[in-house]
Amino acid sequence: MKKLNSLQKKTAPLIGVCVLLIGIVAFQTHLKMIAGATQEEAFTAITEAFEVVEQASKAGLEVEPFVEKLNEALEEYTHGNYDTAITLAQEVKEDVSQLLSKFRWDKLYPYLIALLNLTVILVVVFGWGRKIWGWFVKQREEEYLDLEIVYEEKKNGEQEE
Repeated sequence: MKKLNSLQKKTAPLIGVCVLLIGIVAFQTHLKMIAGATQEEAFTAITEAFEVVEQASKAGLEVEPFVEKLNEALEEYTHGNYDTAITLAQEVKEDVSQLLSKFRWDKLYPYLIALLNLTVILVVVFGWGRKIWGWFVKQREEEYLDLEIVYEEKKNGEQEE
């Protein structure tokens, strides 16, 4: 048998430790996938979904169906079905978020149209307005260019006809 040199003696335990660490990490990841969601993850998902539903309620949206689904998620949470609770909470959160963003756009849309109309009017007034005003002044000057004002003096005692 060969003798191991000093570098091989130092490297072998280091490689063994690395392989052991990689195995532990892989096992924990596999165990977590098998174990499913934790209670804390489910609670966090339900809390986030509740906050989104609360925002929608404050915005004036009808949130009753989402509250019912959130109550189902809470029921699953209390029974220990954390995976189902997370799934339901995420569905509620996604649905309400989409509805809320659409509602905000619908609420903002009339203001954007009014701003667009105002912009078009201002472009027309300031863009073509100067040209039209210049044309009007030119026409007025041409019309009154040959106009002569004559003053007639009245003599004392004369009557107007």
